Amino acid sequence: MQDQHHKYFEDWYSQKLLFSTEYFSGLDRLMKISESPFMPKSIYRKVDKLRYHVLVMDVKDEDLDNYATVQVSGQSLIEAKFGRFNHQDMTIFEFLNIIDDLKTEIKSWISKHSNYSPDLNI
Repeated sequence: MQDQHHKYFEDWYSQKLLFSTEYFSGLDRLMKISESPFMPKSIYRKVDKLRYHVLVMDVKDEDLDNYATVQVSGQSLIEAKFGRFNHQDMTIFEFLNIIDDLKTEIKSWISKHSNYSPDLNI
């Protein structure tokens, strides 16, 4: 886990997450790009970890306070429903590691296969 998330989220690492039904549609452009035949497989595999195949709405209302919610910026909160990612609990720490692994893989691929600097705006 990179330090940029560490200090801010440290107290929340073990918090379990629920994902909005709009989560996947909010990442639609990223998912479509990742499915391009020109996308390196190593990057595709990292992006795929952000994809849910099943969003299970099995958390009881009285247990919702035990979860934080994930939603893509700009998505509507009106009538949003939240569920567990691939029928499993995921913590903030696990989710941030997926994002950091993706970022690390992109930078690594760029530095190995390009003349451009891997200093990205991410």
